Amino acid sequence: GNGSPPKVDFALMGMGPDGHYASIFPRHPTNATIYQTEDLVMPIAPLNIAELEPKIARLSLTPRAINQCRKVVFYISGQEKLDVLTAMANQTDPFISPIGAYLAQAPAPISFVWAP
Repeated sequence: GNGSPPKVDFALMGMGPDGHYASIFPRHPTNATIYQTEDLVMPIAPLNIAELEPKIARLSLTPRAINQCRKVVFYISGQEKLDVLTAMANQTDPFISPIGAYLAQAPAPISFVWAP
């Protein structure tokens, strides 16, 4: 909910092969509001569409909460995820590219670590 953002020094984030991070998935209806909300945490409802995630309910930190971290690092494993990141990094539509939308509004430089 609303409140003072947490004081977090470091966030190690992952990214899925579809470009999702923090349970913020491509083509999810929540993406229309999660980048504008003042809330720090938001429920992510499951989708009953075969090719879309998530299949179970999740709770996510919002981009606002993640942006309060002094340092954000994304750990990207494998060539497939690196290719997805490369393709989506400059796409800022949150419905298509959650990771690109996040990078476009992140207040500080974001670091990436890639493990082949």
